[in-house]
Amino acid sequence: MNTKNLTDRELLEAQQMQTYFLDARSSDFAENLAEMNELLPLPIHMNNLDEAGISYMNPQLEEYVNMSSDEAVAMGFERFFEAHVLRDSWEPMMPFLFQFIQNNDDGAVMTFFQKVRRSPKHDYEWFFATTKLIKSKNAMITIDTPIRQLDKLGRKMHRILDENQYVK
Repeated sequence: MNTKNLTDRELLEAQQMQTYFLDARSSDFAENLAEMNELLPLPIHMNNLDEAGISYMNPQLEEYVNMSSDEAVAMGFERFFEAHVLRDSWEPMMPFLFQFIQNNDDGAVMTFFQKVRRSPKHDYEWFFATTKLIKSKNAMITIDTPIRQLDKLGRKMHRILDENQYVK
């Protein structure tokens, strides 16, 4: 896919289609992980709705944060997020996320931006996240797209998001 020719709307629609694809495959999720990771070579994770913590990370996200899914699960929600996600980037969207979960609409998709880093030694970078409920797993699945991968539009979005963060 050539992102240079895609509009903002087309990028959002593509991200939503990817999330729907994952949802459609979620009934046999464990059996098709390798296939899904080949088709969607982006960081993907699932969060358990009861505990909020990460319950699964695909190999791309494991490589990015340099830890396995099991290590992230053992680390727990608070410690994982403190180490990898900038609080100022995700805290404002939490009321919207809670409402999204309470609506319990497995046809809905929520998108948001957050700053993520590989480790406390690294700088944060912007990610565009698309999440969808998977009722059968009592979880949310999220595709995380690094903004830098969106080429020209990504650079523009990165600048706008940084300016907005500065204004806050």
